[in-house]
Amino acid sequence: MNILKASMKKTEYKIVVFGDSASGKSALVKRFINNEFRQTYDPTIEDKYKTKFNFQNQPINLQIVDTSGKELMPGMLSRYIAYADAFIVCYSIGSRKSFLRAFHLFELISQKRQISEIARVLVGCKCDSEYREVYAEEGNDLSAQLQCSFAETSAAQNLNVIEVKLG
Repeated sequence: MNILKASMKKTEYKIVVFGDSASGKSALVKRFINNEFRQTYDPTIEDKYKTKFNFQNQPINLQIVDTSGKELMPGMLSRYIAYADAFIVCYSIGSRKSFLRAFHLFELISQKRQISEIARVLVGCKCDSEYREVYAEEGNDLSAQLQCSFAETSAAQNLNVIEVKLG
């Protein structure tokens, strides 16, 4: 399942990025938007970005919301879920806790939206790290269970960042 579906003739997509604190979601978004990476961690409250992207020779406007890594209030979570055309749910490969939170976030999304109407991608961030608590096979297995796309990425090394966008 692609975030940008060829069958949908939309010119604008709203993508919400969820994930635990320090999971790598903000670094992924900043690498995608500005092609930059910063070693320092600055916790996100909410950042919104707009960018243009060519998909199958068609200009697409993307609105990307990088959410807080802290537990979201139910009203905010519901608003994000209702707002989005697609979700990217991130976890750090070095944190089992963030992987379990990603699963929980997918459960919350599926309680509020029909999974057939939205694109969803599970992303294992920081795949360049030598320390690993979550293996790629686990991400693949969970994505099969959730019926969503999966990728492991490294914003630091710019690995698979574009693949996340395309699903």
